[in-house]
Amino acid sequence: MAGKVWIFDLDDTGMDTGFLYLEKIEKACILIKNTLKSKPLTLGCIEQEQKNIDSSLRRKINKSTGKRWCYAMERFPISLIMTYHFFCKELKVKPIKSVEKELYKLGMEVYLTVEEYRKHMKPEFKKLVKFLHSQNDCLILLTKGDKRIQNRKIKAMEKEGILKYFCSWYVVDDKNIAIFHRLARTHSGRNPYSIGNEYRSDIEPAIKAGFFGIYIPYLVWDKGNLKNVEKKRDKKKSRRYWNLMDIRKNYKNLNGSHPRI
Repeated sequence: MAGKVWIFDLDDTGMDTGFLYLEKIEKACILIKNTLKSKPLTLGCIEQEQKNIDSSLRRKINKSTGKRWCYAMERFPISLIMTYHFFCKELKVKPIKSVEKELYKLGMEVYLTVEEYRKHMKPEFKKLVKFLHSQNDCLILLTKGDKRIQNRKIKAMEKEGILKYFCSWYVVDDKNIAIFHRLARTHSGRNPYSIGNEYRSDIEPAIKAGFFGIYIPYLVWDKGNLKNVEKKRDKKKSRRYWNLMDIRKNYKNLNGSHPRI
């Protein structure tokens, strides 16, 4: 068996949707500030607390399922309500039900229909997928998140005519070394690569499983954190590109960049 195997992340690598979260967070922060009417309370303060709450909630157990929240669809809107509750408690005011409902509605608006997701597919993603397939490489989609949402995105890929180029696709709660190990064993003999915009989940565990990492920062999220990522990035076993088409430009140079598994 020759060629390469490519593990693709979908969110914010193949599909540009991260900005939707920023838009809803901004609207939620404005709503919370205007509702509480506290001068010392700044939008930046509210936004930072929401970020902390959302990050913490991912690791907590959802009592209704008995599993970690991870990237469950309801987690994001609930994090907005929890942020509102946090500041209500700080200011010793009673939460208003109508505000809670509006926050939940805002949070759910980040999830789109299949047709809407089609519009957010990156043109360079489609071009790269077709190119790699033309090289007889194996393409695998490994995306984390709620299956109810991720399956809409996969359906959007199908309607765009690019899902057919993938050998297989998987939706997981979160990515870890074990998942990459399993995929590596399944495609033994090929040079394995993992492409993604999140170094912690797309690149780091992949490298530990024997993959070569292609890190493409999503600047909407990573602009302020890029220096920290670059400090810890394993530069011998990964490369940072700014655009998916950089992979095509450097395709020949990637041959033999690491041992086969």
